[in-house]
Amino acid sequence: MSGDDRGKGDERGARVYRLVGVPDERPLHRQVRDRIREIALAQPLGQRTVIAPEPDLAAMMNVSRGTVRKAVDSLVAEGLLVREHGRGTFVDPGAQVRRVVSQRLNAVARPDSRFDDDFTAFVPDYEGSVACAERIAALPAYADAETIFVTRDNNLRPLRERALRDGKRLIAPSHGLRTGLRVVEKVPRGQERFAGTLDGIEEFAEIVELERLGEYGPVGVAIAGAVAVSRDGAMFGARIDYFQAEVTLLDACGALPEDAIVVGVVHDCQIIQPGPGATRPPAVLDLVVTPTMSFPGAEGLPRRTPPERIDRITWDAIPRMSELVSTR
Repeated sequence: MSGDDRGKGDERGARVYRLVGVPDERPLHRQVRDRIREIALAQPLGQRTVIAPEPDLAAMMNVSRGTVRKAVDSLVAEGLLVREHGRGTFVDPGAQVRRVVSQRLNAVARPDSRFDDDFTAFVPDYEGSVACAERIAALPAYADAETIFVTRDNNLRPLRERALRDGKRLIAPSHGLRTGLRVVEKVPRGQERFAGTLDGIEEFAEIVELERLGEYGPVGVAIAGAVAVSRDGAMFGARIDYFQAEVTLLDACGALPEDAIVVGVVHDCQIIQPGPGATRPPAVLDLVVTPTMSFPGAEGLPRRTPPERIDRITWDAIPRMSELVSTR
């Protein structure tokens, strides 16, 4: 190795040391990527924060602009950052919330058979989900309901089992509402636990088209897992807000009466404090349930989302959504 080459190697090593505080053998752009990711995740939650321009990041980290560009490209590809031509690079609020909450869930969540421990890809089961089911079962609205709507989230399996043991009619959505709904009314005694799983629902349910939803109401309680929930009852972090669309469909079909309650179920570590400029959903939950507590959504905030307030990504993801809502 020439003296010039050794000098370049020493310079690169010095850059790496200054960046992370200890020697690191990983490629420099990966170290820069991880540092920028840390910066993005440390921004106020749920807020569309602008990231410093690439020249400023390069100067701050003592690396080339090309290295920063490669690192930012990687974070854009994974969805944490969004570039807008002429405006800058921003933190994607939903992706940020999913990442932060996923890190918190590592200590309590149970892996999934499909996604393993990638808790950004699904709502996992966790220690305390049985206690959540018991809290919901103690609600007067649950006791009075003949029919309940429960989403496919892993943390709600104990609740689906409990509802079937209690003789409730259980309505669950298909994946992404692509093939309508699943309605489970009765299962053989001793099969309630299996019937509460996603495979069990497919085994015991009647497949129902979305336009027939109104035939199976009224729904006394609609319940969903969530990526994250604020203390005033707003749900955050979903890539596509299927539950918002499902509640809107229930409402449009006349299956969700005014006195029905909409409940979000999360672990305590999934409760977040959004930043002051966070983009908020247009409606809040009636009730939030965790393994250790329950609390209502904030007074004075809307409890139902008008169809026109559903974001276009969610609207376009659900087959026949426009037709079903506009004809009601």
